[in-house]
Amino acid sequence: MGDERIIGAKAKDLGVGLEKIEVVNPQAWPKREAYINTLYELRQRHGVTLSEAHELINKRNLFGSMMVHLGDADALVAGVGPALPGHHPARVAGDQTAPGCIAYRVCTFLVTRRGDMLFSWRIAR
Repeated sequence: MGDERIIGAKAKDLGVGLEKIEVVNPQAWPKREAYINTLYELRQRHGVTLSEAHELINKRNLFGSMMVHLGDADALVAGVGPALPGHHPARVAGDQTAPGCIAYRVCTFLVTRRGDMLFSWRIAR
């Protein structure tokens, strides 16, 4: 999800083909207004205005959730930090377990049409 040019350039740098992948640009998505209106309808009782829904839809997790909710995606995987080689996951909670050893709790959310799931694990280093 993002700008097709930026994702395409990054994929090319990494030697990854995007032939079977649909890149979704939230800013140019044809159903963007429907997502905004649905988000507003779902959250208005919690104080979200239509103007705020226009801003909130720019958050990737909310946009992706609307894709799943409206049947345009099968699932959304979201987490608190990058899970890419060479990156350390974001620290949710750190505790000193032994001198020089820090443990991290990491969470990843999976939003699907069948329901939502939360995965959490502990990493010590």
